[in-house]
Amino acid sequence: MTAARAAVKAAEDSRKAECESRGKYCRAREVTEPDQKGSVAQFMLACLPRAHGQDVVLASIYRRYVRWCDEQVPAVAPEDAAAFGESFRELSDKVRVGVEKRGGRVFVRDVRLVA
Repeated sequence: MTAARAAVKAAEDSRKAECESRGKYCRAREVTEPDQKGSVAQFMLACLPRAHGQDVVLASIYRRYVRWCDEQVPAVAPEDAAAFGESFRELSDKVRVGVEKRGGRVFVRDVRLVA
């Protein structure tokens, strides 16, 4: 299983657990609430493949995420930057994508950003 697919599965499992804790069952990909937020895990799968030796600034990843959310049909609302950062770091830890701070900027290691 690729790292991105593992991230999507982790996000889906998290959503399912959240629904079950409220006494409801839903499948993460089938939720169609009008104010549904863009899935950080699905974004990672679609736009952030592994690329050994390449680093990307997290702010650039967030800007691409916002654009990705707008490109969805129908468009979905992006997480705000703080929520995105938290979700991204949690998923990165699960799939062992390196995140480090250098010179006041946060870099994500060994990935490339798909345009």
